[in-house]
Amino acid sequence: MSMADVLECVENRFIPGLPGLRTARPDARDLLGRIKGALLRALQRLDDLPRDHPVWRYLAVQTVNPHRLTEHSLRLLQENPLDKDALWSLIAIDLVYGSSSFPHEHWQRLLLAEERFDTDWLVFGGLLWSIAVGDESVEELTQFLARNGLCDQALPVLKSLESGENAYARMALDEFYVHDHVMEWARKVRKHCEEVRE
Repeated sequence: MSMADVLECVENRFIPGLPGLRTARPDARDLLGRIKGALLRALQRLDDLPRDHPVWRYLAVQTVNPHRLTEHSLRLLQENPLDKDALWSLIAIDLVYGSSSFPHEHWQRLLLAEERFDTDWLVFGGLLWSIAVGDESVEELTQFLARNGLCDQALPVLKSLESGENAYARMALDEFYVHDHVMEWARKVRKHCEEVRE
């Protein structure tokens, strides 16, 4: 197979659910950059597997897709629970395909796996997830931030989102960006963070 299959999978299976991914740089340290880079590497690792590997069973078409990526990522995490590309890939799949629950376990492992974990990743991940689940994202994200002592670190980005002055939110949400939703969501998360700190 070729890199063309990997790029096609990202273009057709991930970008429709995360439009900001289209312009993200795969080497950037922001949320979408981390996701795009990890997806490209993880899909290539998947594509490089011999076609008699168990991940290729059942389906006649032998190209990469999110279903196979999920299975492969879960297998990789059995071998190495801190495989960053596998964790980012599962987070991306949850965001794109509308998981009904915040992926606490994947983020918890990523918190350990990433040498320079950026709390902004969590906030923007929660904001993207809020498009699918609404206010439930506020409580779930706040629980994670509080449990890991990250509320103080999240406050600057939450305040910038609440003020409506965060340019990255426009890029990350792209066509899903709604100014009032972003500001209200950030206000609720900040308020919850302040309440759990008291």
